[in-house]
Amino acid sequence: MEQNLELELKDKIVNVKIHLFNDDEDIKAETLLRIDIVNLLSEIVTFPVILNKFGILLSEMDKKVSEKKLELEIFEAKEKEVIVQKILDAKQKPTNDRVDDTLKSTGNYRVKKTMLIKAVKERDYINSIYWAMKEKSDLLKKLSMTLREGDVDISLVQESFNGVQILKKKKTI
Repeated sequence: MEQNLELELKDKIVNVKIHLFNDDEDIKAETLLRIDIVNLLSEIVTFPVILNKFGILLSEMDKKVSEKKLELEIFEAKEKEVIVQKILDAKQKPTNDRVDDTLKSTGNYRVKKTMLIKAVKERDYINSIYWAMKEKSDLLKKLSMTLREGDVDISLVQESFNGVQILKKKKTI
């Protein structure tokens, strides 16, 4: 999934391209939330990148929920006008309860409300995973502070871990 963000910074517009995850891979939350002790250094090095990706994904989900809420609010406002007019045409008094009940009984309202509920549920799942990942990140940070030079063989670090490329360089000095 690739995201393109256009950010306005003072007098410049900056385009940021973010490749969140490989499109052909499933994201297994259970695997990401587990600490792979055998590959501890790889975990420590790659996990901030993964956490950042989920933070961006959470932001996208928040945007989706906001859009669904806005769509529902606009639909409600337009539909209420139509309902009120129909009630007035029938020479009856439109009460708030009657207008709301009529609106909520329409199929289109139920569909839009269901789409909002689904978007909120998906966002809440991502939010839950994000905060569990944040806890893992904090734990990895604490573990990294206990490592000393020589505790981990850098040659054992994989070239790719958690879907993140790791570049290894030898010291020049």
